[in-house]
Amino acid sequence: MLQTPRFRHVLSQALQAIVLLYQGVIGIAFIAVVFFAANWLRTPFIGAFVEQTMLFNGVGPGREDDAWVLYNKGLTLRHQLLELDGQPVRSAADMQAILRERFPGENLSVTYRDLDGETHSEQVTLHIFPPQDRVSYLYIPYLVGLAYLVISVWIFGMRRTESAGRAFALFASSMAFGAGGLFDVYTTHRLTPLWTLAVAVAGGGLFDLALSFPQEARWVTNRPYLRWIGYVIAIILAGNAAPRLYDLAHPTAYIAAWRNIYNFTSACFIFLVGMLVFRRVRSPSPIVRQQARVILWSIILAFGPIVGWMLLTAVLPGNFPPILLLLTIFFPLVTGYTILRQRLLQTDYLVRQGMIYAALSLLTIGGYALLVSGLSLIFGSAIQASNPLLIGTMVFFLALALNPLRNRVQQTIDALFFRGQRAYAEHLQTFTRELTAAPDLTAITQALRQRVGSTLAPERIHIYLYDPLSEQYVATLEEDGHPSSDIRFGAQSALAQHLHRERHPLYLGGMEPPPDLEAERTRLTLLGAHLFVPMPAKERPLGWIALGPRLSGQPYTHQDLLFLENLCDQAAVAIERVQTLADMERRVQEMNVLMRIAQGVNITLAFDDILELIYAQTSQIIPTTDFHITLYNKDAGYFYYAFYLENNERLRTREDTPLPSLTGLS
Repeated sequence: MLQTPRFRHVLSQALQAIVLLYQGVIGIAFIAVVFFAANWLRTPFIGAFVEQTMLFNGVGPGREDDAWVLYNKGLTLRHQLLELDGQPVRSAADMQAILRERFPGENLSVTYRDLDGETHSEQVTLHIFPPQDRVSYLYIPYLVGLAYLVISVWIFGMRRTESAGRAFALFASSMAFGAGGLFDVYTTHRLTPLWTLAVAVAGGGLFDLALSFPQEARWVTNRPYLRWIGYVIAIILAGNAAPRLYDLAHPTAYIAAWRNIYNFTSACFIFLVGMLVFRRVRSPSPIVRQQARVILWSIILAFGPIVGWMLLTAVLPGNFPPILLLLTIFFPLVTGYTILRQRLLQTDYLVRQGMIYAALSLLTIGGYALLVSGLSLIFGSAIQASNPLLIGTMVFFLALALNPLRNRVQQTIDALFFRGQRAYAEHLQTFTRELTAAPDLTAITQALRQRVGSTLAPERIHIYLYDPLSEQYVATLEEDGHPSSDIRFGAQSALAQHLHRERHPLYLGGMEPPPDLEAERTRLTLLGAHLFVPMPAKERPLGWIALGPRLSGQPYTHQDLLFLENLCDQAAVAIERVQTLADMERRVQEMNVLMRIAQGVNITLAFDDILELIYAQTSQIIPTTDFHITLYNKDAGYFYYAFYLENNERLRTREDTPLPSLTGLS
């Protein structure tokens, strides 16, 4: 049942609806956080954050501040708030109701109990919540969460039909509220149950993503329910935590439940990293290896500084700097981009451009610094770095030298780091020159076949081109004059639609085909191709190259894919040009044929001569050795051959003879 297309379609639609509903709930809660925070900030601050069970959570700034009076006194999770000004406090709403009647600067009595049962009372002075702490505990986490939420909606909108897109959307949405709802967890506690669920679902999303991307595990393909194990565990853990969240009688019970959720999410994150490392090392697909490498680097950039801070605090204890949360945006941003460009990433281009502009920035800043330092040594304090004349002169010379300097830097970077691409660029230039001299499709496909074969040496090369007469993609002729394959693909086939939609190479070597190519599995297996590179066009692909594994046994690299993609782009332009010229010539020829037939009919009186004229002109458009003209005798009520040609010989004995009824098209 799980294999039927209808079931998969219904399941996909149901999962999309669930993810969309979840994103909607997170979006509404995300907006609610703003209003709850605004109301809380209007009330005075008692000097410490309190959890939903009235425990002081021990979170505070790494500085001395009179506003954090209770935090400065060392109140932590071992102390539970009981009363404010003699009034019992059992929830954040009770706190706000009391504080709403107070003003900053007033004194307030705070009664609390430690875990040993002893009751203590402190007199505190109320303050407004410090502005710099608003940045640390509200603005920065909220902006990070907003970035996660936007990326989640973006990826879900583009890839909602794919399991990886849905898994990422659930993870990013959960992390969005995990960061954006943190201030509510510290203050009003109205959305704490949803925050608890979101942190748990984030782990389930990571588990799902590890099994789905960048390559779906084979043992999961026909068992999609295995990806849901993480979500089931997340719901169980969140359900276990729910009754403990507001249990004032056992105020620390929720801590263990939260710790289980943290451990689960951390374990899922480690599992994702492990799967990425495994695919980076073991996957036969160059695309999968590259995607795994990119995501691993994004993890290092996003979470490396946080891990470094954790290691540092083991030696030098200190509070977490919230600014590090901004770096975590790298992970969803890079991962989301990778999912969007699932078949090919232009990372080499991005890396090259990044290196070029980084070098230019260093040269510009360094040159300006050296210039100012040198002039200061000569002229003393008369020359300052902020001198407008100096700045204007520097900008003028920079504008003059920018392009030559950029070209020189690019040549240097290419020579040092991208030598393989230079070799491919030379092959591409040679191929471009060959295309300019190619007069027809045969010459173009032969040049393309020779260039691919000499450069990459695959076991087999199939070049498919669209045939408008049959409305199919047909394999072109090899050097022996025979098609490389008898397998054909319709214009609306799943493979043609996939290549037109993705417009990037498709690698299938040792991998399961995407779900939308399941119907083509048998033909793709018979074709024996591992790599498909499309020749893009507007309405449909002009064709594609299908390559088998390399004779050397080496896998295709990312540079190989870029080279093939550039070859196919060049070939597509040449093929369109040749097809346009051929189409124009054919149309002119058809018009000439119609004109000659019209002229012949007006001049020729003999019926048989008209038939000969029709045959002679038709063969100019469609060369043929067999040709029949069948007419209908209205008086006698039968069809007959008025003109019969077989093997280029007219057989008059077959003409003017009634055809049996229901013969041929009749």
